[in-house]
Amino acid sequence: MNFKKNGIKIKELWGEVASFFVGKSGWALTLIAILLLGYFGYLWYVYVANPKWSESRKQEYISTKESAISFDQKGFNSVIDEIGKRKKEYENKISDVPDIFRLK
Repeated sequence: MNFKKNGIKIKELWGEVASFFVGKSGWALTLIAILLLGYFGYLWYVYVANPKWSESRKQEYISTKESAISFDQKGFNSVIDEIGKRKKEYENKISDVPDIFRLK
């Protein structure tokens, strides 16, 4: 399209649009911030403050979480034994460790 026929110069138009947004950027950013704050507030209210779960849904959720929890006593004891072994290794004196560089 040829805008020069109609008397519109692209550079001047772009400059005016850019200066408009630069002059109004404070208001535009404030408006965007307020809109985002309102949207996130709405999401928080819907999903956190007022989730609207029925009693049967709550009980189902609680029962699935209770059945998923189990304590592995055997694994726990093996971790405790490993920690005890490492403690004993760190308590060894450095002179007991063989000199791999043969500096002595």
